[in-house]
Amino acid sequence: MLSSFILPPLFINNFESSFYATILVISSLAPWLSLTLLGTPQYLVTIISQTQYYFKKYDHAKYAILIAFCSVILSLMIINIFGFNYFFKEEILEKYSSFIYLSMITLVLKFLLDVFSSILTGFFLIHVAKLFEILFILINVIAVTGVVFFNFDIILIPLINLAFNISVIALLLYFGIKKVNLIFHIKKFKKFLKGTLPFFWISIPGLIFWNTDILILNHFLKDGDVINYSILFRIISIYLIFFGIMNNVVVPYIGNKYAQKKYDFLLLNIERQIFIYTFFGMILSIVFIQYVDVFIDFWIGPGKVITDKESKLIFIVFFATYFLTSIMNIHIMAFNIVKEVINIVWIEAILNLIISVVLVQFIGMKGVILGTTLAIIFTQLIFLPKIVYSKLGYKFFINNCFYKNYLFLLSSILYFYLINQNAYLLNLISFIVLIVIFILINKNINRQDLGSYIKELIVARK
Repeated sequence: MLSSFILPPLFINNFESSFYATILVISSLAPWLSLTLLGTPQYLVTIISQTQYYFKKYDHAKYAILIAFCSVILSLMIINIFGFNYFFKEEILEKYSSFIYLSMITLVLKFLLDVFSSILTGFFLIHVAKLFEILFILINVIAVTGVVFFNFDIILIPLINLAFNISVIALLLYFGIKKVNLIFHIKKFKKFLKGTLPFFWISIPGLIFWNTDILILNHFLKDGDVINYSILFRIISIYLIFFGIMNNVVVPYIGNKYAQKKYDFLLLNIERQIFIYTFFGMILSIVFIQYVDVFIDFWIGPGKVITDKESKLIFIVFFATYFLTSIMNIHIMAFNIVKEVINIVWIEAILNLIISVVLVQFIGMKGVILGTTLAIIFTQLIFLPKIVYSKLGYKFFINNCFYKNYLFLLSSILYFYLINQNAYLLNLISFIVLIVIFILINKNINRQDLGSYIKELIVARK
């Protein structure tokens, strides 16, 4: 997150827009090559942490590293065979071909580091894994800063990162190889490979959903559109990280209550979460609509990033929809029923892709944002609440507080979008009125109990 806010101003203010757009496209391409890992990093954390004997843990690590090496080789072959002609315009390839090639090699080698990170996490050495992650970010920031302030060639950015990746991989292999029996058993390897496949299957819709927008924009529109989208999305990602932290706190808590079959308590818990999320979501949405341009000018520089009102509106509707449905997502994870929603996730990803590709050709960047938003509305927003409530023995209906709060949130966003930003007194009065309406909508919620509920979550987290 630190590099996400340090690097964009450096790139936008010191390089051509085509260079930063190229970096964004590279960052969106690399995750697709990571499919060659077959879901190994995600599976590895689970299987190592659940394995009791250390020699078996090392066996899992050994097979994972083998897959990672094969993944790197296969990815490099794909890069060399297919190249980048489809993803980059001819003039971009002429300008930055060496930079693109070395950057992709660097990111592909990072697949090995991702596997090592999962091994360390599985052995409960999360702090070591995080240390390497922080070092990787710092090296990247130092490389970019050096190129900017000392006027070095841009090729130094991927070269420095590549040298760091190779050094860390060599170091980890040197210390790790002593602990591993290098005899490979085909049956054990096949069993390990079979365990990775469900994680591979589940990861594809996520890649379609999160890593196609930049590629679509780059293909159909200009570099400026790619940059404008990325800046708005980075700001929204702060909000998503904020709610992601809240979600991580409550998942184990909810899972424990579900195992105890405390369904009435969980129904009350959902109402509390909807109340809290809607309240904070309303405040964050209003702040975004009113002050995002001010923040961008302060962060990037005046006039460097140009955004239109409609794009900002669609982006914040996406945020409101995504974070409110995240309440249902965390219950699905806590109930361990992810397999029951995999079809919904696939439909969402395909809808996002189709709608975005169609609309971008008519309304530009707004079409991509709208495609992502509509995909969530037509899938998660409609189906996930019904699934969660049915697991608690509750018949879901349209007047449920989930949809009432969602519609209230959308109405609040639309109202503040339409009124004059400079009418400060009107904004203040409007906000007070919205708070009153919000309390009336949720009049059945025991607000006095919210404090003790939050304290209980903090205790559960500890």
